[in-house]
Amino acid sequence: MKRPHSEVTLKVNRDAFLESSLKATWNFSISDWSKNFEVVFQDEEALDWEGPLREWFELICKALFDTTNQLFTRFSDTNQALMHPNANRPAHLLLKMYESAGHLVGKCLYESSLDEACKQLVQARFTHSFLAQIIVLCMRCKCFETDDPEFYKSKVCFVLNNDMSEMELVFAEEKFNKSDQLDKVREDSLRDLLQK
Repeated sequence: MKRPHSEVTLKVNRDAFLESSLKATWNFSISDWSKNFEVVFQDEEALDWEGPLREWFELICKALFDTTNQLFTRFSDTNQALMHPNANRPAHLLLKMYESAGHLVGKCLYESSLDEACKQLVQARFTHSFLAQIIVLCMRCKCFETDDPEFYKSKVCFVLNNDMSEMELVFAEEKFNKSDQLDKVREDSLRDLLQK
């Protein structure tokens, strides 16, 4: 596939980096995401053609996937722990921000597929359960064996190895619409879910 010739300019403010980057890309169409990006930092001159773009990719990945922003979280407090979306995110963090994070990851993959010189790395290590959901695989409890080994040993293995029928444990999956409102809830017994 040839690189596209069309270009889109992103004007970014370093003092409000994440906000200005999201604002610059908020209403992009799919075709906009496939265009060449030219990044311009306000009040700065670009040193070379790809320097600001590479720096923007590095900074935006760091900002979006930084757990202090509360958009993503980790199962444990170590920096090596895998990350996944924060179910307890503050109300001001809209679901649209996850869409932007997804577009960013897609853009990095797209750029990397064009040629080696354009390779953009996403500095985030996602949980297997989250990756399974992204690529629409059926999520298995086995994912937790690598996502959170302590949780898997103490909770999942306990449920698998013991009769839990009297406890009536239920797994509820919430589906949200584009307006960030709860659409529906699907419930399965925990035993049924683990046996799938």
